[in-house]
Amino acid sequence: MAAQGALERKQDGRQVAQKMRARMENGYWIHYPPIGYRYETIKGRGKVLVPHQPFADMVREAFEGYASGRFQTQAEIKRFFESLPEFPRNNRGVITQQRVTDMLTHPIYTGYICSERYSIHWLKGQHEALISLETFEKVQ
Repeated sequence: MAAQGALERKQDGRQVAQKMRARMENGYWIHYPPIGYRYETIKGRGKVLVPHQPFADMVREAFEGYASGRFQTQAEIKRFFESLPEFPRNNRGVITQQRVTDMLTHPIYTGYICSERYSIHWLKGQHEALISLETFEKVQ
């Protein structure tokens, strides 16, 4: 019975992994939603990322400010986020520099998805973009 249970768990795990990969290949983000997005269930499409206000506007302002030169460094963006009391913080109540760096290098904000785990690079996503591809490229 133990061997049968182990086999079923292994098969279930494989099936879940296949379904997750297929969902990513269809342009749907399957991981935790990044700041500025939230999941919304849409009939016929399942859970889809949609802009989460007011955070989406904050993220957009940070990207556009950095691309235009309003913010000269990532540290200035961090201070900008810290000046916004409603901006999400970690469990210690701080905004880390790593979070800012991760946000500024994450292509999901352009409407595309990338995943090293599933070998997916710049696939058009099923979600709305918060910034243009040109803005993202300037930030990089």
